[in-house]
Amino acid sequence: METCEGNVDERQDQGGERREGKDNDGRSEKNRTNTKNVSWSDQVEEQERRSWMHERKITSRRDRIRFSKIECILTKEIDYTLWRDRINTEIMANDCVFLIDKTVPAPTMNETELEMMRKTVRSFIISNLDANFHRLVKNVQDPQEIMQILDRAGEPTSKHTEFALRKQFVDMKFNPDAETALEFMSRFNDILERIRRCCPVDERSAKANLLMAIEEACPTIHMLEMATKEGLTIDEIQTKLFEEEGRNREIRRRGGESERALYVRPTRLRRETNEVITCYKCGDTGHYQQECRNPGRKCYNCFKFTNDHISATCPERLGAIPKAQNRSPAIKTKKHRKLKRIPLRTAERIDKARRRKGMAMLTIYEDSETENLEEDDQMCWVDAEALKESSEQANYANSSGEIEGSAFAGFDDQWS
Repeated sequence: METCEGNVDERQDQGGERREGKDNDGRSEKNRTNTKNVSWSDQVEEQERRSWMHERKITSRRDRIRFSKIECILTKEIDYTLWRDRINTEIMANDCVFLIDKTVPAPTMNETELEMMRKTVRSFIISNLDANFHRLVKNVQDPQEIMQILDRAGEPTSKHTEFALRKQFVDMKFNPDAETALEFMSRFNDILERIRRCCPVDERSAKANLLMAIEEACPTIHMLEMATKEGLTIDEIQTKLFEEEGRNREIRRRGGESERALYVRPTRLRRETNEVITCYKCGDTGHYQQECRNPGRKCYNCFKFTNDHISATCPERLGAIPKAQNRSPAIKTKKHRKLKRIPLRTAERIDKARRRKGMAMLTIYEDSETENLEEDDQMCWVDAEALKESSEQANYANSSGEIEGSAFAGFDDQWS
């Protein structure tokens, strides 16, 4: 029995082992089936993917740096403040501000990754410099030191610079006739930022300068600042300025001259009245040539506005001109007098003789070619007809050779 029982137990144990073997075989068969579905190449690829993702997690911050290509090369002609703002914006977008700004805390990372980020940021900064600025920082490896050197070169912070900026900041005035509110605020913020690089400027002083700059042009904002207890901030003043500009632009568009903005300066009144202003295009009064709405030019003969003709070629004018045979005869003008060139002394003697006889005075024209010579050598021009009338009478010469008039006049003088 014992033997049998032992055999039974053995059989049972063997059966149990067999059953267990069957279970193990079943599980192994399942594992074999699963193993057949996944190939060896897929397993290798999955393992490589896992290792790559592990490296990606380690160097994720460095690999995320992707600087965009911006066409902003720093030269002597470019505004340094705008260039620096573009560079800061691009570095900030890649979470690398701590490399150029001490006030920003650095994240936790190993030294290798930090060194790689420094090199990447340095390469980005140098790629946006021209040859002159590149030579200035070519031996500097730290991006923070590079930006400090560029700040000193692009925006010097000496006492003279500070004084000039402060004077310019105080003398700022908003002129709506010459610039928009956006241009003024951009100029204001630019000067304020440059002053703060030299020395600190609190918010109260900056707001006071802004209010003084816009007080004359926009007194409504200044009154609003004085009416409130807390006052307005610089951002609120800027918003109010933009709102006033938009409101006044709409008023001008509608043509509401009576509701003009307080800070818009009225245009100077024309000294001339509308009756004095003449249009050189149509000839009417009350408007200028560039304001004329009449089409074409005005013909001063038919008084019509046209581009076909002018007064000289007007059809009505040409039709009213009489024909050649109906025209009145032309008025004959007198012929020009004939002049004769004689010595000036001779002309004076002839003139005296004519006056003694009661004749008209002889017209004498000086000769410009001989006016600078001696009186005996000077020549003149006289009327040939008047000279001929004087020579028709008989004259005699005395012992000196001078003409004494007619023979009868000389005879009468001797007996008298």
